[in-house]
Amino acid sequence: MAGLLISIAPFLDQPFEEMGDIALISRQVAQASEFEVLRGAYSRLGFFHIGPISFYWMALVQWVLPSGLFAEGSFYYQYALGIWLANTLMGLALFVSLRKLGLDTLSRILVLVFTIVLLWHLGGHVYFSPWGPHLTIIPMLWFTANLVRAGQKDYKSLPGLAFAAIWILHSHAGSLIFLGPSCLLLLYFWIRLYRRNELELRSLYVPLLVGSVILIAGLAIPVYEAWLNQGGNIQAIANYLAENSTWRKPGKALVFMLSAMDGPFSVGFPLFAPIALMLFVFYSRKKIDVTKKRLLLVSLIVVVGSFYGALRTPGSLVPHLFDHLLTINALILAVAIAPAIRSLGLQLPGLDSMLRNPGISGKPSISETGESSRSEIGERASETDSASPSGTEHTRFEVDSAETTSEAVPALQKKTHPVAGLAIILVFLFTGMSRDTRAPSDSFQASQILEQLQAQPNLTLDANSLYRIHFATEDLAHWPRAAGLMLQMERRGLRACIEPPYDILFGPEALCPKEIEKTILIEPASKNPKMKHDRSVYYGEIRATYYEQYEVHAGK
Repeated sequence: MAGLLISIAPFLDQPFEEMGDIALISRQVAQASEFEVLRGAYSRLGFFHIGPISFYWMALVQWVLPSGLFAEGSFYYQYALGIWLANTLMGLALFVSLRKLGLDTLSRILVLVFTIVLLWHLGGHVYFSPWGPHLTIIPMLWFTANLVRAGQKDYKSLPGLAFAAIWILHSHAGSLIFLGPSCLLLLYFWIRLYRRNELELRSLYVPLLVGSVILIAGLAIPVYEAWLNQGGNIQAIANYLAENSTWRKPGKALVFMLSAMDGPFSVGFPLFAPIALMLFVFYSRKKIDVTKKRLLLVSLIVVVGSFYGALRTPGSLVPHLFDHLLTINALILAVAIAPAIRSLGLQLPGLDSMLRNPGISGKPSISETGESSRSEIGERASETDSASPSGTEHTRFEVDSAETTSEAVPALQKKTHPVAGLAIILVFLFTGMSRDTRAPSDSFQASQILEQLQAQPNLTLDANSLYRIHFATEDLAHWPRAAGLMLQMERRGLRACIEPPYDILFGPEALCPKEIEKTILIEPASKNPKMKHDRSVYYGEIRATYYEQYEVHAGK
């Protein structure tokens, strides 16, 4: 992540004008800075996503960052740094959680490597992207690890679990189909602990209270929005669910989803899912402990829930609908493949030592140094029980050999582990620095249209007037330009509005009143105008025309 930050640094002071989805998100971040937004980003399904938590986070980071680092009047890179910071913090918390789960060093490294590889095709800017499908990628892994921790009596993970769930739910409404069942699985884990008198209620109270407060606060925002607007966005989601009758062919939907999970290796049919499944069934399931099996179980719930969502989603399936499964796939592959790699005799003694060195990474967790080693010895003993009447002698040998190995660490290994660790850090650093982290470029700049309009004789756009931005139904493909134009107008203190049905994109607060005359019409430059007008300006493939009086016809 540090390498990515270094890579984006040269572009921070360069102006960038948002278009389309990103322009709409930037408008909502600006509203969040005034505490005026209660919904998430728009959905192509006819409603908005659940909540605005990412907008308020970006607004906070923008407020904290010094404006002198960025181009005047340009705010996108401030928002991008906010998302990078969120991904970095949640990513660090993720690997802390994996370590506290007792996940071995090889598995943790594989999770990191597979995550980088499977996200490669999305570009380096994905770690800075405020777009909804990208906001859930890293938090999905953190949610999974925290849920398993909470199910194994590590209740301190509950606040993180609640925050990750709210972040994911606010960013993508469809996540409810796997967040809900996953939390029911946690309840099942707790019921099992309770029946064995191992729930430890005294240590559960405070983390559960904090997590509940986070959940209630996150869920209260969409409920409050619905109360203010006679059902509001929740009613729109309910209407969609009631009216949606889509059922896809399961085979095609499954193949598409599993193929999308392969990321840059997607070739139209699944590659990694069959590999991971075969490794688990025929080899790894006997080699991994309960913790890893639970990680796989939660991952399976997420995949099955996403598959159900794919079956019910109208319109065309697109790969970005399954971006949140890329990191889940990384976790599945890491857990399934690590035992096979270890059986080949590959060891990471220097790296293991570095990660356990208190001077470098802090004190090792009890679960890693104690429970993990005990579970490994127990697994080895259980494997030999079937071949030996007692297995006692073999278990004693395993313990003795482990103690001997730990006591007789070669001096060369102790000297070289910082070098090995530094080499790995440098590899990841330079990998990040090599990525292209610039914002997705678009040659269209809405500010140029404004400048040309204001340069027209006897035409002054003033802050006291309200301007309708209009485009005909047949020109709907140009709505991203209209979104960019509205954003640039608002940043210059001008007021703009739109007509139905485009409020599903811009939000109901952007609707024009019934009586409005001043209009900026957006049309393709190649389109023959219905009437000649001397207040038309051209920019790229767009013609923008200002009208003092313009009648909008229904459906036009």
